[in-house]
Amino acid sequence: MVAALLVPSSASARVSMTKAKVEQWLASTCTTFETQAAFKTRTARLPNKMLNADGYDVTRFTKYNVYTSDSYRLNACLSLIEKANSFSGNRKNRTITFAPGTFKLSNAIFVPSDTTVVLSSGTTINKLMTTGISGVRASSSMFQTISPTRALRSNAVKGYDGERNITFRGPGDGSATINMMGTVHPAFDKVYGVVIGHASNVRVEGIRFRNNHLGHFLEVSASQDTVVKGNDFVNDVRGDGKAGTKANPNAEAINVDTPDSRTKGVNYTWGAMDRYGNNRLTIEDNDFLYQNRAVGTHVMSAVARVTTPRKQEDWSLRYHTAVVLKNNRIVDSRFDAVKMLNWRSPVLEGNLIDGITTRRNASNNLPATAVISQGAENPTIRNNRFVDVPEPMLVRTYDSPHYSFTNSRGVTEKLRSINTYPTQGTLQAHWCSNQAQGPADRVALFSAGKDAATAERILAKEPWRRLTVYKNTYRSGSSVGQIVSEVLMPWRSSASASIDTPSECSTS
Repeated sequence: MVAALLVPSSASARVSMTKAKVEQWLASTCTTFETQAAFKTRTARLPNKMLNADGYDVTRFTKYNVYTSDSYRLNACLSLIEKANSFSGNRKNRTITFAPGTFKLSNAIFVPSDTTVVLSSGTTINKLMTTGISGVRASSSMFQTISPTRALRSNAVKGYDGERNITFRGPGDGSATINMMGTVHPAFDKVYGVVIGHASNVRVEGIRFRNNHLGHFLEVSASQDTVVKGNDFVNDVRGDGKAGTKANPNAEAINVDTPDSRTKGVNYTWGAMDRYGNNRLTIEDNDFLYQNRAVGTHVMSAVARVTTPRKQEDWSLRYHTAVVLKNNRIVDSRFDAVKMLNWRSPVLEGNLIDGITTRRNASNNLPATAVISQGAENPTIRNNRFVDVPEPMLVRTYDSPHYSFTNSRGVTEKLRSINTYPTQGTLQAHWCSNQAQGPADRVALFSAGKDAATAERILAKEPWRRLTVYKNTYRSGSSVGQIVSEVLMPWRSSASASIDTPSECSTS
């Protein structure tokens, strides 16, 4: 529980925390964050071992033990950073550096504004699912971008007015690790590495993230100017028959989300459920290895424009704006690589997507897809390379399971999001810059339901109507899959050393 590790649990003596005292403790105890063993040896004879911003020695709390020690001490240091920056004229960016060694986090760490968290070469931070205390359960996340003083307050931050100027940084060579340990939370299932919510100017760079299961390495919600660069996201415990594992196609390495009470997106006490999308999110030069999905959004949010909505136009959809995926390497995703749901003006450029290990979608018998576009507005998709993927791209509408309305005929409809794409000429120029190598025989497959007639009706509402619509029957073994509508787009095949450029892509 959050409160269990922030509120004093014993009548320990309290030290008056003046500006000088706070700076002293930061310099002596928090500049380098030690392992439990090193800390215990260094402080063995000290009367006070680790003070927090309120002046309490957290090592004297009754809930302080070998499981909670690192969480207690780290939150104490971050509370001191927040306190130091609260003094007039004293605000600056402050750094806390993990020493090489192994650390264990049972409970969430609250990171305030103007903080840089550095993982040294040889640092490993593991997620624990036990506190060793009866009645006190471990948290579902490891780090959250919220100050310690606001972490317990309901709706303390909204929009983009939360924490700002936070960096999580490693050496960039794979030697510093945040390991989620393949854990599943007993109450919430999902576990998160870093929760970035209602924040501005957050960077995550040079860290190796390992062993997600059901949750997300990064949960990015209602934030702006977020940069994720030069990280490794390795291994998803993916329901491969091992006891206690489950498969979840929506367990993105990076989840692009909105805080929404209907969808349960980013359901933390301190954040307002105001359905803000992300703005200016850059994901660049990362490696994603063996993930269910590398990056994506799997639920959408909306706000009603009228008291009683009766039609689609009575809703205002919430979008994630200017999401950029550039020069990433995405290898052996299980279900798909990227899902663009309600993304406005996204850019996918220069990425390698190599391998989708599930060859067909079990729910609809369609070929598995590298990139899914649902409700995307004017995306730019160019200079990417697709290798050994059944379908490079799927474009389809999205019907929300969380938003519905009763129309004028008394029929319940799900709120729908459709794709809006550039002109045919612009789109063709983009697509001709992509390369596909392997079994795919088209770049984009357009599907809109269980029958071709439904697909054609929906496609007619979108700019693709000027393109040729084909019907195709897919076969899986001896069974015939559903008939769908598709649009054949030009692409460049590099199945051999030579590159075949079809006439649609010819510049002559």
